[in-house]
Amino acid sequence: VAVAAAALATAVLGRRSLLHFSLNLEGAWLSLGQLQGVGYLETLDLSCSRLGVPSLVVIAKCLESNGWLRSLSLRQNRIDAEGAKVLGDALVANRKLMKLDLALNELGATGALEIGNALSLNRAISRLDLSRNAIGARGARALAARLKSIRALTEVDLTLNGFGEKGWCALFDTLRGSFYDIAAAAAAAAVSANALA
Repeated sequence: VAVAAAALATAVLGRRSLLHFSLNLEGAWLSLGQLQGVGYLETLDLSCSRLGVPSLVVIAKCLESNGWLRSLSLRQNRIDAEGAKVLGDALVANRKLMKLDLALNELGATGALEIGNALSLNRAISRLDLSRNAIGARGARALAARLKSIRALTEVDLTLNGFGEKGWCALFDTLRGSFYDIAAAAAAAAVSANALA
């Protein structure tokens, strides 16, 4: 399915006039012209759209050449590690996106690492929401090193990922002394140990 979606995206994106061309994948209407940057689009919210890998392939292909988009929300779309890999490839190519919301998905440790790897090469994202993605302690340790290398990053939400004490300690130890305000992050994390589990 992902291969077919990639072929479709390549064929469709070869058209010169995409501004009024929309594609319905999995019940979500995607304006390909706006996704690709033909028309001015600064914020795109596709939250709760039940997007699967085929839709993400099309979105990712468009994002690679979009020079306008600054904020993208893909919150609550059941995006897993496979979807994160697809998005990660696009994030490496798109250096204009500044805010990415992937909360309430199913990234897990592997998917979070895919996003972290991409963002360490992208370096334009300043706000990132990966809350409620079941990343776990192992994912927290792996993600911390990637986050440290993203100099533009000023705001990160990693709450409710099942990090536990070991995961949060690994994050804070890795990020200590970096450009992040660790004291503020630690204070926010200490508000409620149960809320951060």
